[in-house]
Amino acid sequence: MNKFISLTYLAFLAYIILSLVPVSTALSTNDVSLVNKRNQKCPCATAIADFNKNDRSKLGGLVMYFQDEVGETSVTGYFSRGFQDKNKTSYEFLIKDDCGNTVHDLSSQWREHLELSQVRDSTNTFHFKNNNFNLNCDSHGILLVHTKVLNKRNSCVRLNKRDGYGTSTVIMHNGAGLGAAHM
Repeated sequence: MNKFISLTYLAFLAYIILSLVPVSTALSTNDVSLVNKRNQKCPCATAIADFNKNDRSKLGGLVMYFQDEVGETSVTGYFSRGFQDKNKTSYEFLIKDDCGNTVHDLSSQWREHLELSQVRDSTNTFHFKNNNFNLNCDSHGILLVHTKVLNKRNSCVRLNKRDGYGTSTVIMHNGAGLGAAHM
């Protein structure tokens, strides 16, 4: 009886091992997304630009940035007011530092996904991914841009420190600032 149990156990173990080989071979792939998931290089991060904080602003809305572990950044949001002009090309979507310098221009990608409401001065929800910038994955992350205005000469110097964020999401209309929200 013990020989039967040990032979059954041995056969079961051999079955498990032999079935794992084809399964693992079938699962191995050259798919870049699977490889990147194993090579996590960034912390997951979130940043929010709230355009509703300033009651005097012409613009109302919310833009959220999400970074995954491989550094892909998703941008999603909506605007509840401020879009009277229904011509999408008259708007710009910029990320600027505190000195007013453009860090990233996301206008063309934003316009592709932007739908302006025909009834109200608002937008529908938009969402797009951008791999040209990150939040805090490397030293060029938009949350790691820091600027300081010097009082003596009224000039601006860009610093890279981790003591507060120095970027804002800025919406421009025909070259003029429509609204800005600090991240």
